[in-house]
Amino acid sequence: MPTEKEITKDIRSFLKLRGICHYKQWQGLGSEKGIPDIICIINGIYTAIEVKAPKGKLSEHQIKWQNRIEEAGGKYIVARSVLDVIRELNLES
Repeated sequence: MPTEKEITKDIRSFLKLRGICHYKQWQGLGSEKGIPDIICIINGIYTAIEVKAPKGKLSEHQIKWQNRIEEAGGKYIVARSVLDVIRELNLES
């Protein structure tokens, strides 16, 4: 089973290949709990990607972030593989 680190690497490689503006949000001192792992701007839309291992679940703090982002008009993706990102962004073609 792939680790979150491996999944993150695959997603970031794909985003870079597609020329999608993004960055990895590193957790650390001063970070708010639950902040998404990868932040993108796609067609002017704030898009957050929370990377999870295949059996991983969102924490309470992550769910709060998801709600805040979606209520503000952004997109929130829970990705267990790069394929989840491709499907959610309709980039399959």
